[in-house]
Amino acid sequence: PAVSRLQKVHNAGVALTELERLGVHAGSKDEAKMIVDGHRDTVVSLLWTVAHAVQWRERFQEDVIKEEIARVRVQAGVADEKKTLLPEMKMAVKPADLLLQWCQSVCGSLGFEVENFTRSFADSRALCLLASYYLPELLPSASLGEARENFKAFSLVLDTIGGVPCMLQSSDVTNTTPDQGLMMSFVTHLCFRLIDLGKDSRAVRKIQRAWQGVLQYRREAASRAASALLQRVARGFLGRHVAKVRLGAIVKLQATARMGAAVRGYKREVKQIVKVQAALKMFAAMALLQNWLGVKRALAMADARIVARKQKVLEKKLRHLIKSCVVAQRVFRGWKAKQAYREMRGAAINIERMTRGFLVRNDIANQHAAATKIETVFRGFSERIQYHTTRD
Repeated sequence: PAVSRLQKVHNAGVALTELERLGVHAGSKDEAKMIVDGHRDTVVSLLWTVAHAVQWRERFQEDVIKEEIARVRVQAGVADEKKTLLPEMKMAVKPADLLLQWCQSVCGSLGFEVENFTRSFADSRALCLLASYYLPELLPSASLGEARENFKAFSLVLDTIGGVPCMLQSSDVTNTTPDQGLMMSFVTHLCFRLIDLGKDSRAVRKIQRAWQGVLQYRREAASRAASALLQRVARGFLGRHVAKVRLGAIVKLQATARMGAAVRGYKREVKQIVKVQAALKMFAAMALLQNWLGVKRALAMADARIVARKQKVLEKKLRHLIKSCVVAQRVFRGWKAKQAYREMRGAAINIERMTRGFLVRNDIANQHAAATKIETVFRGFSERIQYHTTRD
C-alpha cells in the first residue's frame, strides 16, 4: 500500500490518466495532488463524473429528449418572426451534445444563449430559465436577478418539485466556473424531471381546455334553448294579438251588417205602412163620396185597422229588439268566456315558464355540483400523486 504522499500522487495520476484515456474525465496537471490533499470540490466533481459516465446509458433516454427538443422548437415558432435564439439545428448523436441542444432550445426560446455547461451556467440564469419554461407559475422568467438570488429561487423550485438530487451549492455556480461533469450530471436529472412535469402539466391543460369546451357547448345550448323559448312566446303573443284584432274586425263587420239590415227592414215597413195608409185614405174618400152616412163606420174601421197594424209593427219591433238583445248577450258572454280563457292560458304559460326555469336552474346547479366534484376528485388525485412522488 502507498504510504508516502508521492506514491499516493502517482497512483492518483495513473487513475486519472486511465480515465482520460477512456474519455470519462479530462483533468488538470495538479488534480492528482488536489485529490491526495483531500480537496472536497475536486473529489466530489471526479466522483460525479465517474458516476455520470457509468450510469449515463441507463438514465439517458435519447428518444425522449429528441422528441422534447423537436416539440420545444416547433412551439417556439419561426426564429425570424419571433426573434428567438433558435437557428437551424441538426440533432446531435452524442448524449452530451444532445443534452446541450436541449438546453440551447429551451433557453433560446426565452432569449438566452447557451454555449456550454461551464460559463453559460455560471450565474444560475440558465438553470432558472429551464425551470421557468416548464414551471412558469413557480419561477417567472421576469423575476430573475443576481446570481445568488437566482440560485436561491431555483433551489426553492427544486424543493417544491422533488425528484432531482441536490448536487449543487451556491458556491458552485456563483462567481466561479462550474465543473462540466457535475453540471452535466445535474442537468441530466433536471432534464428528465422537467420533461415529466411538462407532460403532466400539458395533460392537465388539455383536460381543462376540453372541460371548458364542454361548458361552452352547454352554455350555447342553454342560450339556444332560451332563444327558442322566447321566439315561441313571441310568436304566440303575436298570433293571439292578430286573432284578437281579426275578431274585433269581424264583430264590427257583423254589427254594421245587422244595422244595415235593420235599417232596410224599417224602411220597407214604413213604405208598406204609407201604402196602407194611402189605400185606406182612398177607400175612406170613396166611402165618403158613396155614403156620407157611413163615414163614421169607415173611419172607425180604418182606425181599427191602423191600430192593429201599428200594434203589429210595435210587436215586430219588440221581437226584433228582444232578438238583438239576445244576440248582444250571446256576444258579450262569448267575449267574457274568451277573456277568461286567455287569462287561464296566460297563467298556465307563466306556470310552465317558471317550472321550466326552475328545472333548468336545478339541472345547471346539479351539473355545476358534478363539475365541482370532478375537479375536487381530480385535484385530490393530483395532490396524492404529488405527495407520493415527493415522499418517494
